[in-house]
Amino acid sequence: MKSNYYTLSKVFILGVLISEGSLIVGIILKSFYNLSLQSDKLNIFFSVIFLYLLMAGLSVKKDNIHRKVTSIFKSRRFDLLIVFIAGVMALIIIDGIGTDYIENVIKKIELLHFQTSLIIPIVLFLANNIKNRQDKNKEKAEKESGFLSDVEVITPEEDAFNFAKLADKFSERVFNYGSYESLVFGIDAPWGTGKSTFINLCQENWNKKYEEKVIVYKFDVMKFESNENILNKFVDGLIKVIRSNLFAPELETMFARYLKLLNDSKTNFSIFGVRFGIPSDNLSIDKAFEKLEHFLKGLDRKIIIIVDDLDRLNFSSVKEVLFVIKKSFILPNMSYILCYDTENISIIENQKLDAEKTIEFLEKFINIKYSLFIDRALLLNYFIDYKDKVASRINLKNPDLISVASEGLKDIFNSKEYDRYAPFVGNARKIKRLVNTILLLEVDRVDFTVMDFNKYDLIHLIIIYVNYPNIFRKIYYTEIGGGFGFFSVVTKYDDYYPEEGDSSSSEYKNSTRYMEYVESLNSNQKFILSKVFDANERLKKNRFSVLSNEANFSYACFNKHYRNLNRYLDLIVNSTITSENDHYKYYVNLKNQLLKDEANISVVLEKYSLVDPAFKSKQLWSIIVNEPYYNFSPEKVKEIIIYFIELLPKYSILEIDSISQGLRNFLFPYYIAKLLNDVGWLKEKVDLKRELRNDDLRIAEWVFGKNDFTEIGILDILSKPERGVLGIHDLLQFRANCNSRDRGSLYGLSRSLSMYENKNNPNEGMVKDIIIAELRGVSQAIFKIFKKQYINKRKNIIEDVSNLSAKDICGEEYDYIKSRSSKEDFDNKIMRTKSSIINYILYHLISKDNSEEIGCSFYDESGYEDQGTIHNNINKYLFEVCFNPELNAKAYDYFLSLLVGFNYMSRETVLKNSFIELLSKEELEKYWKVNKDDIQKIEVSKENQILLNLYGMTYTEHVQDIYNLLNKL
Repeated sequence: MKSNYYTLSKVFILGVLISEGSLIVGIILKSFYNLSLQSDKLNIFFSVIFLYLLMAGLSVKKDNIHRKVTSIFKSRRFDLLIVFIAGVMALIIIDGIGTDYIENVIKKIELLHFQTSLIIPIVLFLANNIKNRQDKNKEKAEKESGFLSDVEVITPEEDAFNFAKLADKFSERVFNYGSYESLVFGIDAPWGTGKSTFINLCQENWNKKYEEKVIVYKFDVMKFESNENILNKFVDGLIKVIRSNLFAPELETMFARYLKLLNDSKTNFSIFGVRFGIPSDNLSIDKAFEKLEHFLKGLDRKIIIIVDDLDRLNFSSVKEVLFVIKKSFILPNMSYILCYDTENISIIENQKLDAEKTIEFLEKFINIKYSLFIDRALLLNYFIDYKDKVASRINLKNPDLISVASEGLKDIFNSKEYDRYAPFVGNARKIKRLVNTILLLEVDRVDFTVMDFNKYDLIHLIIIYVNYPNIFRKIYYTEIGGGFGFFSVVTKYDDYYPEEGDSSSSEYKNSTRYMEYVESLNSNQKFILSKVFDANERLKKNRFSVLSNEANFSYACFNKHYRNLNRYLDLIVNSTITSENDHYKYYVNLKNQLLKDEANISVVLEKYSLVDPAFKSKQLWSIIVNEPYYNFSPEKVKEIIIYFIELLPKYSILEIDSISQGLRNFLFPYYIAKLLNDVGWLKEKVDLKRELRNDDLRIAEWVFGKNDFTEIGILDILSKPERGVLGIHDLLQFRANCNSRDRGSLYGLSRSLSMYENKNNPNEGMVKDIIIAELRGVSQAIFKIFKKQYINKRKNIIEDVSNLSAKDICGEEYDYIKSRSSKEDFDNKIMRTKSSIINYILYHLISKDNSEEIGCSFYDESGYEDQGTIHNNINKYLFEVCFNPELNAKAYDYFLSLLVGFNYMSRETVLKNSFIELLSKEELEKYWKVNKDDIQKIEVSKENQILLNLYGMTYTEHVQDIYNLLNKL
């Protein structure tokens, strides 16, 4: 009753005050009108009145006064209306309280002062509105974020998890047909599952269906957890929400009184660290509760109070909140929705409560429990949709690459082990965090089609980066730079390789350090690490021979040779990506492009600088050479091999560590031979596996330029006159790959050459006999070329080599090599390379049969007798042309340089067979007898002295030893 009288008194006084104010306004308007009329300035009067009416209208609209007035009328509080009218009429009857005094004061004011006084509020109102508009214009237009925000969904149109229908049903249950029964609902779901979104959809449904019947109050406990007046804040917020939706002036008084009684209690307890008590005057608090209860029963509105993030409080605060709701605020027409995660409540503050005990505790306070679940298919669609939306509104280098990078995440969702991945990707918040990290790392710059990044490994490393930064930091510090073998796999001869059992030298294993470290981790951490680094898990059959090149170059568990893991770490930590040219896949793609029948290899490769070290020619040709034969057509085989041979002179023979690989020296001639062996036999495109026939002569025909290969014989192209002495060097290096002993894998080539030379040649039996047959034809052909270019023309091959320029030796790599070498070192390397070239050429031409191989001189110029007539011709050529002082002033230098070159492998003493067994003893004796005095008198050239030093020999000792041997002949 007291509160009702108090409310009626306030309304009566309000009526009095409004009436008094109206009378005063009337007096002011009357006086202003009369003064304006007397001064003939009614236009100013009406202008001011119009401005005031405009100000009043704008204020009503801005402050939503019309809604408040509407709510008052809708309340149907006729008792308050009667009292309000009584207050108005009472003042009108007595003609106001101070109106006479105010009227007398106003009469004394002149028109100008009157106008000024009335205009000042207009000016202030206008200035305030201008300022507000300026502030609004200063606000930046809202721009779409380049990341996925964690803002909850508000409307059903944004619902990605089919919560709308569930929210509709749940909201109806909460409304409960408008019953005033008070219930406590619990929504139990993990963080990030969408509890806030679900609540927003419920509120949307209440707004649509029950706008005039429901009042929703969201209480954010996180804002007030440490506030000493949290109970007051709760009630203040509740009253504010009720006041904005409902005209019930008594309610505020009742709540205030009830709250005061709670706060004034003598027996105190704590909520959120705030002490308040159970009142000693139980009768008073019960009466206050009864009044609230009685009043709320009469409301035609249901108040729904939502407490979100309850599980983020400490456990004692959670308990006290629940006790307060249950004991103090279970009132009619007031229902509660509590949002929490049971598992989080179980572990907060290291309580480590049993989940069942937690559920049992919550059931004492919660009447109806509801749980949320997200279907993984919907979660994957959500990820794809939002990833695409963000990619479309930010300036990505290549949005499609984000999709490719995301394929690893799709694989996770489709995995049979999805339940093990749920802690990392099992809800919307975790998905958003993962996508935002992918965007932050600029993964759109990673072209997975040409770069050696495995989408599976990348997404798992990002998951580790996001969820376990301490583990990722450990990976980074142990594997970055030159480190390897902690997380990355090791082989038998690496440190920390486990020694249990009989391990094959080709078997990958995890290091003992890794296994010790993993033991200290929990099950989730072990699981996600194993997906990247566990040798058995990641590599399955973990031997070298069964792994593809793509795996070797892209798997993150490797970090020794190709620094794969290092590449991933640089991307994630530093957003650093090496050039496309550094990636194996780049060359695989280029190879695929070259092998297309319609592709012209010259046109495709003309845009690449093949000799530029940044372009890894060795990588490209290695991939092409190891491509299965069924991917080639006969036409493409011809095109590639001929192009490769024509390209050979562009590469350098000179080898310098980290500067030049010397690809023309041995490696590329071997690649040419391997291409011939693997695909040179093709006559037509084949799709099925086909074994090479032992009598297939097509390879040999191509080598010798016969039948279909008349104009494009391999030996003819390699020895083109314009290639000079280096062409002879290429020929002999090609020959070195044509026998079974040195290149057993090139059986097709060596066997084809043997069968072409004589179909009766052996293919089994003594290895030496087989090799002799294989090399006979090609050796005779090479000698024929050499004879034509040098012997018949009496052209000095040693002089030709000596006259080679650095550009001849380095090819198109010359500028790069020279710019990165000191002049002295470069010149010495060139000199030594010249010596190696002439020694290699003459050694293979003049050698016969030794323990290592069969030389050209083992054979006759033609036929099968193998009497060594080539040896005789080569010796005659050397002594009559190359070492002849009458033909060349440097003949003696050439003679000594060849002897030095034939002996450089024997560094301490000169072995007799080092040169005597190679050269004709008769020719050598005859030459030495005639020229020994002149030779021993000459001063050895500076070049030869330098060569001796390069070979690790002293000039005096070595040359004198040679002289001693020659004198004994």
